[in-house]
Amino acid sequence: SWVFVPLGRLVVYLANSPRLDRTRPRAVAVTVGVAFVLWALLYWVPFPNAFRAPGVLQAVNYQRVAAETAGVIDRVLAESGSAVQAGQPLVQLLDPDLSFEIDLVEAQMAQARAMERRALRDGGADLEPLQVHRGAVRQRLDQLRERERQLTLRAPTNGLWAAHDLENRRGLWLPQGAEVGELVDPAAFRFSAIVSQQEASRIFADGVRQTEVKLRGQAELTLDAPSIRVIPAEQEELPSAALGWRAGGEVRVSDTDPTGTQTAEPFFQVLAAVAPVEEGGLVHGRSGRIRFELKPEPLLRQWSRKLRQLLQERYQL
Repeated sequence: SWVFVPLGRLVVYLANSPRLDRTRPRAVAVTVGVAFVLWALLYWVPFPNAFRAPGVLQAVNYQRVAAETAGVIDRVLAESGSAVQAGQPLVQLLDPDLSFEIDLVEAQMAQARAMERRALRDGGADLEPLQVHRGAVRQRLDQLRERERQLTLRAPTNGLWAAHDLENRRGLWLPQGAEVGELVDPAAFRFSAIVSQQEASRIFADGVRQTEVKLRGQAELTLDAPSIRVIPAEQEELPSAALGWRAGGEVRVSDTDPTGTQTAEPFFQVLAAVAPVEEGGLVHGRSGRIRFELKPEPLLRQWSRKLRQLLQERYQL
């Protein structure tokens, strides 16, 4: 529709239009000459060559904080974005069943001790099995108290506490291992980009002259990325669910993955070191796009490559 229909109309016009009866040879010559010049311009003259890829901004040093045991979010003890120290309480979980079980085992412990005292008064003949029983009850009580201690999530290290929308999740049940937030070191950041296999081959072949990063919600800020590193292995797990289709991102994810981080097709991960900005200007986990500037290339070659990528992506041709 965009290419062949206009060209067909032009050919019909040059061949059959009554308006060109007297000047048809000259019109055809001029048209062919202009077409040749345009083709030569598009085929031979280098033009700026770049492509963009989605990604997420990450602190170079960060640590995920997960629930060590299952429970309900009862209290938020540290505000998201605040600086915390190692060992500082962050979130308090609640497990009513655990409290009931601890009371029950403590009662069993009191009963075991009473039975030991009675056996001592009676001569101690049955004391050994009672001691074994008390040891088993003590071990079970220690395990339950350790789980009770784990209901208080604490900072494993110093950093900025990042737990988005945690206040609105109060009262929700967290299974064991569920991520609650992250501890971030704001000293250094990097941009983790998702690059398709076709575009990654261009990085390997042509090299990258310049890279820059734009973040969502910060259009006025352009981040320089002076150095990049391509992880030389195909990946299938997104660094953040925000990049996937389910969260409104650009990367197609698997329909069977409930987490929204498993991609439908393998990709290459490119890590770009981000130049520092003023304190507080960068937010860990914010998505954006990175622009890779490559060696200049004629437009016709760029367009033909994009057409081949489109056909391969949509129709596996």
